[in-house]
Amino acid sequence: MTIPLVVYRVADPWPANNAMVLMLGGADKLVATSEQARRQPWLRRLYPRIEQVPAAFNAAGEVNIETLIGAHPDVVLMAYGGT
Repeated sequence: MTIPLVVYRVADPWPANNAMVLMLGGADKLVATSEQARRQPWLRRLYPRIEQVPAAFNAAGEVNIETLIGAHPDVVLMAYGGT
């Protein structure tokens, strides 16, 4: 698999990384996140729309594949080798 030259849609399961995506100007590109990120008060204050971004990832690191596929991400940002 290759990474597209231009990324329009990002899925990010790592709660702390969601803030980095936002700070780098990717707020409008975030199409899937984690349950934990949606619950973080500071992230909701920084980016209120986080509550409407589908949560495709849970606290146990499990993926709701239907939600993830439905978000149509160009890339999924993974930590720790994607495991």
